[in-house]
Amino acid sequence: NCFIYAGLVMLRRKKLIPEDGFRTKLFPLVPVVATILTLLLCVGLFFIDASTTRNTLIAFGFYGLSIPVYFYVNKQKKVKEDKLNNDN
Repeated sequence: NCFIYAGLVMLRRKKLIPEDGFRTKLFPLVPVVATILTLLLCVGLFFIDASTTRNTLIAFGFYGLSIPVYFYVNKQKKVKEDKLNNDN
């Protein structure tokens, strides 16, 4: 969730999504506060008990593994698009 909130702010600042697409009152404040609260929740999960800490580490591991997969898929997509553009 925190990545969604942070991504919304980044996309809005780069003008990649229309201003009228996702309206929120107090725009920069609401996503920033939501991002901070979500991160605090994730950090807090480490200190509740051992089983929650283990599950949280597993979840972060999956997030960590998804990052290289994301870049690999985007690279393959770009290679395919470049090949199609060069064939034309």
